[in-house]
Amino acid sequence: VLTKTGSSIAKLGVQTLDGHFAPLKKFCSEVRSRRITKLIVEWCARNTRPLNIVVDSGFRELMTFVEPGYTVPSRTHVATTLQRKYDLAKQASEVSDSNEDLDLLPDL
Repeated sequence: VLTKTGSSIAKLGVQTLDGHFAPLKKFCSEVRSRRITKLIVEWCARNTRPLNIVVDSGFRELMTFVEPGYTVPSRTHVATTLQRKYDLAKQASEVSDSNEDLDLLPDL
């Protein structure tokens, strides 16, 4: 016998399927996950945020709400990614600086 309220079903001793299935985990694609991580790293760098903000419970709660399937990266991952970006920017700057020393003159 089914009634309108779920509690009446339980009182009748009827088993439901709710307890037999794990809740579905929200999915965040790899591309979207990488993009979110990139934005977090850039946000930390541009706004001089501490890297350990990613372990803050409030930040993790916010990210779970905004993108339930996203796994917030560790502080170490954010630091490594930021260092890699810095090294690449520094190399590009050094190449750019060395090219400024070269003056080309046309043959007249």
